[in-house]
Amino acid sequence: MNKIDNYFCLKFPELELNYGLANSDKKNTLTYVCDEKYIDIVNKNKNIIGVITTREFADKFASYCYITTDPVFDFWSLYNLISNKNLINSRSKSYLSETSEISQFSCIAPYNVEIGNNTVIEPNVTIHSGVKIGDNCIIRSGSVLGFDGFEHKRTSQGILSVKHDGIVIVKDRVEIGSLNSIAKGFSWQDTVIENDCKLDSLVHIAHASVIGERCFITASVEISGSVRIGHDCWIGPGAKIINGVSIGNSTFVGIGAVVTKSFASNLTIAGYPAKILSKL
Repeated sequence: MNKIDNYFCLKFPELELNYGLANSDKKNTLTYVCDEKYIDIVNKNKNIIGVITTREFADKFASYCYITTDPVFDFWSLYNLISNKNLINSRSKSYLSETSEISQFSCIAPYNVEIGNNTVIEPNVTIHSGVKIGDNCIIRSGSVLGFDGFEHKRTSQGILSVKHDGIVIVKDRVEIGSLNSIAKGFSWQDTVIENDCKLDSLVHIAHASVIGERCFITASVEISGSVRIGHDCWIGPGAKIINGVSIGNSTFVGIGAVVTKSFASNLTIAGYPAKILSKL
């Protein structure tokens, strides 16, 4: 326990603290703020009980504050400490179903991996710790699942790389094409690929994104972090989806589209930036 964690534990001895961003949906959340645009968000979020912030902003919060010169460094250092501790405490031997077909030329972490029944793992697949794969899936050659995604913070003490604390969940009857890269979850959110999804080659899915059931994701698609894609969507070749956006159910994303905002269900969207072409 470091001094920040200890400070808030003394303030709230009866509570189990959670750690998250300003829009956290978890009760008893400790967050940080170093930009005034987040002040109203924090004050309106009843889940926030503590804030790591600068002296400049400290008197603007109703929550308890811990004053520091670099909230970014202190919060994410605490996050890394907790994440590493949780990962060590949660280690369990990997489980590979006897009915699965796993190439001897694949590389699977010895702990915190689950592979279900009748699942095929082709040669040269790498599966890191923190991956759960369901039944009747295919992971094709050269794909990598469960690595730490791209999350680095500029701080007064240099660049701080942030540990990923979530996992990858691949549900049943999913096919992941060759040379896919799927990052593990981040900021207490898992990366999830729901039942019956089919992914073509060279697809990248960043941390904490969720892909709904029966989605078809074609070649060279790039899905940034914390994206939400509904059920029965088609994502065309070379499409790019910016972090944090949502796409509703049964939406068709055209070839090469660049999706920079959220869209509802039952649409055809395309272009740069993507716009609605028609309603289905």
